[in-house]
Amino acid sequence: MFAIQFQGSLQMSLVASLLLVACLYGSLLLHELGHCLTARRYGINTREIKMTILGGMAMFERSPRVPQQELLITAAGPLVNFVIAGFLFAGQWLLFGSPFFSSSSSLPLGLAFEAWNKFATVLMGLNLVLGTFNLLPGFPMDGGRILRAFLALKLPYLKATHIAVRVG
Repeated sequence: MFAIQFQGSLQMSLVASLLLVACLYGSLLLHELGHCLTARRYGINTREIKMTILGGMAMFERSPRVPQQELLITAAGPLVNFVIAGFLFAGQWLLFGSPFFSSSSSLPLGLAFEAWNKFATVLMGLNLVLGTFNLLPGFPMDGGRILRAFLALKLPYLKATHIAVRVG
């Protein structure tokens, strides 16, 4: 998806890539926890969170049948990804003045800051992609469930589900 090349040795690039994958899965887990914590607010407990190579899925004891609750529970996941991206952006802004800053410093500390800047920029981009991808209206992804929740505000729940599935 992204071509990432960190300066330095092959071992350092491998370590940076593995750390990026770990942080990406951490972002996916936080995304699912966003769903779970919001569901708990409405008395819906989580049985488990399944993490796979393709992503994660929170398994609830029951599905929310109130459209406003489903909307908030479902939107909480992508919102977490956008918040993570926002924190990374703010951190980079504080450190570098801009997330897209690139200095040509030859000092070891300067290289470390450049490596962090590149790493954080890629992680920020991945979180933006995750949040946006999850908003696509493909049912049963988050975007499809959000669409169903919006439709269920005016239509019967079953009809809203059928429309959301067809749109996806």
